[in-house]
Amino acid sequence: MSEPPTLKYLALQQCLKLAPYIEDVGNARYDIVKPLLARMSARQLSQLEKASPHLMAHSDELWRDLIAKDYPDRVCPTNNHRSGYYRIQKEKESHLGAARERLKRSQRQYEAQREACAIVPITEPPRREINTQPAIVGQYNSPIMQQLARKTHSRILSRPRPVSRQPIIAPRALPRLAPFAPPPKKAKVSKEPVATSLSPPSTPAERQRRKQSPSIFIKRR
Repeated sequence: MSEPPTLKYLALQQCLKLAPYIEDVGNARYDIVKPLLARMSARQLSQLEKASPHLMAHSDELWRDLIAKDYPDRVCPTNNHRSGYYRIQKEKESHLGAARERLKRSQRQYEAQREACAIVPITEPPRREINTQPAIVGQYNSPIMQQLARKTHSRILSRPRPVSRQPIIAPRALPRLAPFAPPPKKAKVSKEPVATSLSPPSTPAERQRRKQSPSIFIKRR
């Protein structure tokens, strides 16, 4: 028949279950709380050492195990493992900080290069809309101003809106042509023979003159 578990064993098992929540062990001996301290992180172990300074004389082996657990790629120092752990932690944080700065710098350079090479779409500017609402009569107290506002609004609405932004070129004026006139008709030439008649000479002198120039005495019918 096995012996029942001792009170020390039962208390230690309960403390192991609540190890992440323990902040102080009081004046407990190191050999009693060693299994409990071995399950704690470096931050929690440091807080317990500040609350119970008598543990620092024996906890060097715990810090050596923490170096092997948290930084397996680093060489473990031969003595004073507690200060060696914090030195390695500081170097690790410095290395991570430098890598973080390099990453931010590369990100900024990438964003600047992307903005420089970005394709900006060219969009047509929005057209200016004409207010089609009737003029508010209440803005003017004078009837003359109200009538003038109505006429101005009607004149604006009656203007034709531009269809295209290209300039409208007026057609070139063509030369004016003279009205068509039919060609003049040719006068008909009579093909009938021209008859001549001479009056009988009265005196010898007249007869002589007719002989010299007979053409002046020809008469048309």
